[in-house]
Amino acid sequence: SVVAELPDDIREKELLLAAFSRFVVVGADGARLHEEVLIAARAVPPSGRSRRLELDERRYEYLRRAVEGALDPEACEASPVDARAMLSDLWPQVRGPLMGDVDTRTATRAQALARDLERRMQEDLDRVDAVIEHMRRSLEVALGERQRLPEQMSFEDLDREERDQVERDREAWKARLDRLPEDRLAERAAVERRYRGMRTLTFPFALCLVVRPDPAGVG
Repeated sequence: SVVAELPDDIREKELLLAAFSRFVVVGADGARLHEEVLIAARAVPPSGRSRRLELDERRYEYLRRAVEGALDPEACEASPVDARAMLSDLWPQVRGPLMGDVDTRTATRAQALARDLERRMQEDLDRVDAVIEHMRRSLEVALGERQRLPEQMSFEDLDREERDQVERDREAWKARLDRLPEDRLAERAAVERRYRGMRTLTFPFALCLVVRPDPAGVG
């Protein structure tokens, strides 16, 4: 519970109640695709209904900076006792709407992330293709080199064990080369499942009550 300058849309005598939540996006395979801390905010008057702050991105960043600045250890100032008592009295009425604000903020952020995650999925698919293509070229080069052997050496110059090892290597590389199209499809399918089956998880973890500074300089 701290004192700080509030956005202009917080009316006189209203308190600002901010809820912090950990927002995580995970893929169908459990991979963490995104994580950040979100803030949902509600204006709380001394009496009557509280109201959600409708925040566009610019105003949201202003709110975030104001709240985070107020929590800075060098600037942190405890709010008056009566403000905390007021919130305690109003909490049963505020709790439900505030949790709804957290859900709304989560949904808004998830929608904004959709395009970025779609781009990341395509980057991952392109990466799969690049890795498979690199492996294909490497295997083809290796097979070609085994077929040619160094000029000063022929296959007949090798002893039986070395010949067998050469043949085993070539067979393994050829089998791996033949499997690459199947591996590519499997890897691409795994990437698509990861992103198409995404889930958003929200973990509220802290509340911050913000009060305007007393014009008379009284804390």
